[in-house]
Amino acid sequence: MKSVRLYAVIVLLSLVAAVLIAEIGLRAASFSSGTGTGRAARRWVEENWKPINKLGYRDVEIETDKTKRQIVFLGDSFTSGHGVKFNETNYYLAKNFGGEKYQYINAGQNGASTRMEIQNFDDLLKKYNLNIELVVHQYLGNDIDDYVRKAPIYDRSNFRKFLIKVSEVANLIDSYFFYRSFATQYYDSLFSAYTDAPTLKKHLTDLKSLHAKIHGTGAKLLFLVFPFLNTDAVLSQSGIYVAPLKDYFLSNCSPGDAMFDVSPIASKLTREERTVNAMDAHPSALLHSMIAKDVHDFINGKMTGVDSIIFCK
Repeated sequence: MKSVRLYAVIVLLSLVAAVLIAEIGLRAASFSSGTGTGRAARRWVEENWKPINKLGYRDVEIETDKTKRQIVFLGDSFTSGHGVKFNETNYYLAKNFGGEKYQYINAGQNGASTRMEIQNFDDLLKKYNLNIELVVHQYLGNDIDDYVRKAPIYDRSNFRKFLIKVSEVANLIDSYFFYRSFATQYYDSLFSAYTDAPTLKKHLTDLKSLHAKIHGTGAKLLFLVFPFLNTDAVLSQSGIYVAPLKDYFLSNCSPGDAMFDVSPIASKLTREERTVNAMDAHPSALLHSMIAKDVHDFINGKMTGVDSIIFCK
């Protein structure tokens, strides 16, 4: 009996020691999370979210060069590069690949929907005298968010709030379950919106308005469509919105435009390879680099005969 009690005490002390070690380690750690929740995630942002220009974008200040045309990257957190360093983003890498021929501008805003991107593009045109060659418009399934009923976010008890306030371990665990619960509800609501004809029609009207503004500047469009990357199942399910977007693109595009479906590339990578980490389903540095190479090839007329690209007919 004494040996059993002694064993139980040893196990308990080992667990306490493990938690304390984890607590100390987490207090020094920083890593990205998809929702930005958790102190480690906030530390990651403080350490990595730079440079920030006066428009609030993750980029250097915009200084237009009248001798060059511009390539604008317009989108959400997949464009701004949530979860990776600035020099690992597809924007930065494509800019480096491109050399000095064009001026590159990043207009990626975390959480931007299509309607927000319309405003962002308008603001860019109002503030700068641009002569745009190409707009790389990055799309993700939550761009329909303006027309989606938000999933309820669970309420924490006072004890739970206290725990996550004083403990990094508790904060991490809480963030993990929040991310999993919220993501499941959110994706369900998004996919439902794409299968609802009136909702989809409203959203595609917004998309058409944005692309008309792009064409109105004389620029070409590269419609860069990402699937959700969380799991193989949700990646495959993203076809629910990729399919109607292809039909929309072919009905509204202009000569020189193309739609680049990232799904075939992403599906060849494992979940670990294509995403930042287990708590952040944004594109990994590897996927960013692959996209940057393809975007660069498109700009230089080399991206032909690729299954994932559709040229305007």
